[in-house]
This record gives sequence, C-alpha cells and structure tokens, in this order.
Amino acid sequence: MVAGLVITMGTLGDRIGRRRLLLARGAAFGVLSVAGAFASGPLMLIVVRALIGVAGATLMPSTLALITNMFRDDPDRGLG
Repeated sequence: MVAGLVITMGTLGDRIGRRRLLLARGAAFGVLSVAGAFASGPLMLIVVRALIGVAGATLMPSTLALITNMFRDDPDRGLG
C-alpha cells in the first residue's frame, strides 16, 4: 500500500496542503496503530494494516516536502 500510493499522496498534499495533510495523517496513523493493537480478529487486523499503509504513504512525501521548504539552503538540510 505504501509504495503504490506515495506518488498519489504527494499530489494530494500539493493540492490540499502539506502541513494539513501531514497532521491529519499523523493522527490517523496513531489511531489506526492503537486499533490494530486491539484488533479482534485477523480480518480486522488486515484492514487496519492496509489503512496504516495509506497513512504511511501520506506521511513520507509530506515530510520530505516540508523539510525542503523549511531549509532552503542545501548545507542546512544536511545538519541535524
């Protein structure tokens, strides 16, 4: 799920807003992780893990895009 949706979620982040999408999907990732921990059966766990993959696919491009916007100079991006 993650690999297949990274490009799509990157485009969605450009349209909606990277920060807004990052915060929403970060919260969704946390809630889904808790739901997966308390899954009542294998089907529920599989569905929750697929949704976690969608949330993870949204987190990666948003994070990388925000880093490049926050640190405009190339040398600054390498520090940390």
